[in-house]
Amino acid sequence: MRAVTACEWDPKLVIVVEDDPDILFLAGKRLKKLGYEPILAQDGVEALRKMIDNPSCRRMVTDFMMPSFGGRYWIAFLERFCEDWQIVVVTSSVEADPGQFVTMPKPVDFENLVQIFERYPR
Repeated sequence: MRAVTACEWDPKLVIVVEDDPDILFLAGKRLKKLGYEPILAQDGVEALRKMIDNPSCRRMVTDFMMPSFGGRYWIAFLERFCEDWQIVVVTSSVEADPGQFVTMPKPVDFENLVQIFERYPR
């Protein structure tokens, strides 16, 4: 698979990673209404598959605490292998360490999320 150059990435694609299926569904619906094309994943493992299947995607909104490949290992992976991605970490935990990424508290304010996407391009 060849690398995607900066001009080939699709700014409307967003991988959404959330282990709660109701929140994942609502997040996808809300992002779609705001003009994005959400790609939904229930944990870090599924997100990896979505990343491989969608090489022009370089945006992600991810939960911090997930039972399968979440938390500090997920963040460490993203920091090491996704440095050209625009990633926002959402969490309800005050103890979460989102590393280098922008953090948002739960519940997500989607209008604020869009402003973050526009204000901090990758």
